[in-house]
Amino acid sequence: MQAYSFWSQLRSAKAELGAAQARDAALTEENTNLESDVLYFANPDNLEKEARGQNWKKKGEELIIVVPADGENQ
Repeated sequence: MQAYSFWSQLRSAKAELGAAQARDAALTEENTNLESDVLYFANPDNLEKEARGQNWKKKGEELIIVVPADGENQ
């Protein structure tokens, strides 16, 4: 009976280890992506490009958004 208990605990521990390793791998990948983003946005040109892509403007600039007329293909 005690051997079965140890075997059951071992199986449970292996399952927890597998889940922890999967979380570790996912977090490592997320960390790598975040570090890449930090390096990308550290470049002022990239930061400005992304901001302008979200319709941000510099102080003193005016923003014009062109919208296609009804019925025109987009």
